[in-house]
Amino acid sequence: MKPRAFLSFFLIMALVGGCGNPLPEDEALDRLLIYCGTTMRYPVQEIAASFEKMHNCRVAIIQGGSEDLYQSLGLSRQGDLYLPGMPTYRWDHLAEGLLADYVYVGDNQAALIVQKGNPKNINTDIMGLADHRYAVIIGNSESSSIGLCTQIILEKAGIYEEVVRGSIALAAASRNISRSIVEDGLDLALNWRVTAGFAENKDLMDVLLLPDAVAPKMELFLNLLSFSKNPELAKKFMLHAVSPAGQAIFMKYGFLEEVSGQGALQR
Repeated sequence: MKPRAFLSFFLIMALVGGCGNPLPEDEALDRLLIYCGTTMRYPVQEIAASFEKMHNCRVAIIQGGSEDLYQSLGLSRQGDLYLPGMPTYRWDHLAEGLLADYVYVGDNQAALIVQKGNPKNINTDIMGLADHRYAVIIGNSESSSIGLCTQIILEKAGIYEEVVRGSIALAAASRNISRSIVEDGLDLALNWRVTAGFAENKDLMDVLLLPDAVAPKMELFLNLLSFSKNPELAKKFMLHAVSPAGQAIFMKYGFLEEVSGQGALQR
């Protein structure tokens, strides 16, 4: 078991009662546990807050790298929903039987992230990540969706191993990449585009968009877990997430370009 997944496992057990001790009956009812990639945490938190009021329930959210979260939910067999940062995490794991119905809630797209005002005058060429004049950070492909997406993009460009060797660090998740830009003053990162628009980041970093041919959009699927103890409530949450109100929240944070109407569960 990976160290981060190991820690997440015990956090999950604490949330659900831990070590075989069930929550009191009134706490166990009308409760959802969502595994959410760090990049999508803000819209999911906002949707969860409104859902709790609508259905008189409690929604707990565990944030982390998409692969770490999948390993944790697989070990614990606790929880109801899983929202990773790329569709790969559904299709690659589907045969394992842990993921059931899903809904499409938006898109992720990778972009170059620089200091506010782009003081190094870095251009939108992906090859800049291999330029040793810049202090660079990228994601870890073994823990996070941005890391996996980065590997795919840079392997296509033929510079992945070079960028790994030259990077200051391999970050566990998108939030760690943003923190390094803000707190450590690094010059350049490849991260999910929307992260540069978050309230804590927008005055401290700029985004350099990449062409779709270089950084294609990645669909975001909210997955029902096959072992959910409250699947009907979980499905209501899924439908709330793809309702016009839910879509408006995802659009506000940059994951959707427009509200298209009520979505539907898919298998």
